[in-house]
Amino acid sequence: MPMTTERVLKQALQRNFGPAFDPAAVPEEARFIFEHPQLIAEEALAAAQVSGTASRRAPYRLLAGLYDSPRVNAGTLDLDPATSVVAISSRLPPALLHAVAVVTDQADAVTLMPRRDKAGRLVVGGPRRALTARRSGGPGLEVARTLAALQRSGDLKLAMLVYDLAIRFVVMHECMHIVMGHTGYVRRELGLSVLMEMGASRRNVLTTELSLALEFIADRHAVRGVAQWARSGRLGDNVESIPRDPSLSQSDFLHRALILALMTLLRLFPARASLSAAAGGSHPHPYARMRWLARELSEDLDGHAEVVRLILEPMAYWNASFERNFVSPGRWSAAMAEDQRVAADVPPVTDQSYVLITGHAKLWQTLLWSQYSPLFPGDGRDESGWGEPDRGRQA
Repeated sequence: MPMTTERVLKQALQRNFGPAFDPAAVPEEARFIFEHPQLIAEEALAAAQVSGTASRRAPYRLLAGLYDSPRVNAGTLDLDPATSVVAISSRLPPALLHAVAVVTDQADAVTLMPRRDKAGRLVVGGPRRALTARRSGGPGLEVARTLAALQRSGDLKLAMLVYDLAIRFVVMHECMHIVMGHTGYVRRELGLSVLMEMGASRRNVLTTELSLALEFIADRHAVRGVAQWARSGRLGDNVESIPRDPSLSQSDFLHRALILALMTLLRLFPARASLSAAAGGSHPHPYARMRWLARELSEDLDGHAEVVRLILEPMAYWNASFERNFVSPGRWSAAMAEDQRVAADVPPVTDQSYVLITGHAKLWQTLLWSQYSPLFPGDGRDESGWGEPDRGRQA
């Protein structure tokens, strides 16, 4: 990376997130856990371009880095029309890896369901296990200890699969804010020519409804992208060498792995107990996000029976297991009860909100993507007219 790029990245991270974190400073055996999200981000926007005319193109510059601050798990910055930053907290990889290790230790590895007895009932253990570990010795040592424990238990490959899917979703969610034009829209609406911090400044531009819609759009494209990537076969050894139930194809197994990865990740996000209490925030309640993600993943399955077997049943059992067997910052029991506390002929609250959020997303998605996002070869846009958006258009 050229020195000028390093300087821009360091300044952007420092100003908006915190001190830059260097993966080279951690033990070598743990380094790839931190480098992996950076590589995912760089790969995601490798083909992006910025262009004034069809004959004048330049690569879109994405700077992916880690920062050492507990303030935000991940964030996206827009520096100018041709450069963006995806920043991941150095606290997230060790926290996520630890949570994945705790959960996979309690999983039936061949079915990717929580452990059940011969009658099919959920096995409830003794004291609940904490998804979050006490920090000691720095992020690198935390990761090294977790990897060593996974190696001893024989769960390393399964845990690496679930970690990969979870961290890939985090990174792709942030990248989608860039790809779908969200960061460019907010920066330009604020009139900033140098830098926009997606997490805080957008409150000056976005209504609650639009903010939630942007998060849903990023989630929708991220989860479908991760699912497609997993089905492409590029997960390699972590999938092929894991024994699985003969009734599950590799694609079925990966659907359940993705459900488990998302539920583990979203349980790490502290949340208000009530769905309605979270409705006025910039991000949906994690339980609502999970339900919406499940709806999106269901679109790629054949028939209701497949949806039940690969999404709804795993979600139901894992929700019960998280509530009974684990301690996590994101307790969902009150939200789940509220979701179902409706009349017999009325859809759950999250299904009702899904209809509303997809309506908002439909209004904004194409507009922001077409006018504020980087170009991609073959994406169907008229590059000869690429330039400043028409501010007179309304969604």
